[in-house]
Amino acid sequence: MSWQPYNIKMELVEGCNRACTFCGIHAIGNPKTKKFVEISLVASIIKSLRYWLGEEKKIRIEFAGHGEPTLHPKLYQIIRMFREGLPKAQLQLTTNGYALLKHGPNAGDKLFQMGLNILMVDMYTKQEELLEVCKGVSANLEEYYEKGSINPYYYNGYEFATVLIVDDLSTSNKKKIQRVILNSAGNGNFTLLKKFGVYPLRHPLQKKCFRPFRDLTIAYNGDILICCLDYRHEFVAGKFKGDRNGLKEIWEGKAFNAVRWLLQTKQRVFRPCYKCDYNGGFRLGLLPKVDNPFGSSQKGLLSYLQYHFKSTSRHQHPNAENEPFLYEQKGIKEYL
Repeated sequence: MSWQPYNIKMELVEGCNRACTFCGIHAIGNPKTKKFVEISLVASIIKSLRYWLGEEKKIRIEFAGHGEPTLHPKLYQIIRMFREGLPKAQLQLTTNGYALLKHGPNAGDKLFQMGLNILMVDMYTKQEELLEVCKGVSANLEEYYEKGSINPYYYNGYEFATVLIVDDLSTSNKKKIQRVILNSAGNGNFTLLKKFGVYPLRHPLQKKCFRPFRDLTIAYNGDILICCLDYRHEFVAGKFKGDRNGLKEIWEGKAFNAVRWLLQTKQRVFRPCYKCDYNGGFRLGLLPKVDNPFGSSQKGLLSYLQYHFKSTSRHQHPNAENEPFLYEQKGIKEYL
C-alpha cells in the first residue's frame, strides 16, 4: 500500500469544559476530567510524520478530538512545533471558543503568530460575545458554508490566517446547509439525543466509509484510532511508541487494512462501526482499492481482528463495548 493519509487528526486534550448534549464525549465517563498530550510525544509524532511524509508535504493537520484543545497548558508551543516541523502543512484548530472568551482576541492572534492557518470556532455558548471577540482577531473572518468561504476540509495552503465561524449544531434553523447531529459511532448519550431524533441503530448500516482511508487519528496518549468518533478507544489500530517509522507501520498494517477491506465491501460488522450512523462521507468511488490482507479468507481476516481486539483491550476505556462483532443481523452475512 503506497498512499498516505490526507488528514492528520491530532488530539491535544481528552476532556472538555463543556458537556454538550449531542457530543460523544459522554461515553468517556466524566467529560470534564482532562488528560493532556505530552510535549515529548508531540515531538516524536512530528519526527515520525517528517520521516514518513517529508517535511515539505502539503497535508492537513487538525487539532481536535475528544476534548477542547485550547485547554492544553502548552497549546502555543505545540502549534509552533508543528509549524516548524511541517512548514507546508495546513494547521487547523477546532474550538468551542474557551480561550477566546477567557483571554480575548489576543488568544487568537497568538495562535496565528505560532503558525495556525484556520481557527474554527463552534458557536456553542455566549454567541454574541464570542462573535465580537472573533471580530477582534487579526485574521480573515468567514462563516462556514457561506458562499465564498474557505472549506476547512480541503488543503488551502499554509500562508493564510482565517477565523471560521460555525453555527451551533443544537440550534440550527435549517435555513442553510451545515453539519448534522449524529450518534458519534454509538457513543452519544441517547437519553439526551432523543430530542434531536437520534437513536441507536437497530442494524449496522451497509455503507462504505472514507475515514480509515483518508484520516489518521492520533489520541492524546499515542493510541492510533481507526476513526475520530471512537471516543471509547474500542478499535485501537496500534500504539505509537515514538519510533520514527511507527505511524507509517500502523497506517499500512494489517488492522487498518482489514478495516478498510470490510468497509470497502460495506460490512460494518465490527466495533465501533456497527453502531455508527455516519453515511460514510464523500467521493467514496475515489477511495483506493484494498485487498483482503488474508487473501480470499474472510474468516481468517475476522479471526485476526478478534485476536487484535483482545491484544489491544488494555487501551480501551473501562466502559468500552465487550462484543467485537455484531453479526447474524438482518441484511448482514453470518460470520465466524
